[in-house]
Amino acid sequence: MGPYIMIDRTNVEDALKSIEEAKRRMIEKKLSPLVFAEGTRSKTGEVQPFKRGAFYLASRVGFPIVPVSVSGASKILPKGKFKIKRGTIFVHFDTPVSAENITNRKDEIELMEEVRNIIIKNMNDS
Repeated sequence: MGPYIMIDRTNVEDALKSIEEAKRRMIEKKLSPLVFAEGTRSKTGEVQPFKRGAFYLASRVGFPIVPVSVSGASKILPKGKFKIKRGTIFVHFDTPVSAENITNRKDEIELMEEVRNIIIKNMNDS
């Protein structure tokens, strides 16, 4: 129902087209997408390595990234299970991180690691 854009990670050309479509929608409609940078949920609830696509997109649009840490969800709804358990989920919204002036792959990777480290820190603090 929303402006959902699927990224096909098995086909680089299609993935880049999807990212360009996301960029167009973000600029035209002034939208900020929710992106799960890991690409999938972990079985353990620990933060996995991030995929670069979200940071590539942010650098092309220049929108800031708001690191959001979610902990406890893997205990309530484990990956691969369809039964929801009782529990508490903690969500921490951090200070936006600028994606302006990111001009190359190295800068994107540094931004990606900075955001990932913020999320891990906030998960460990909750």
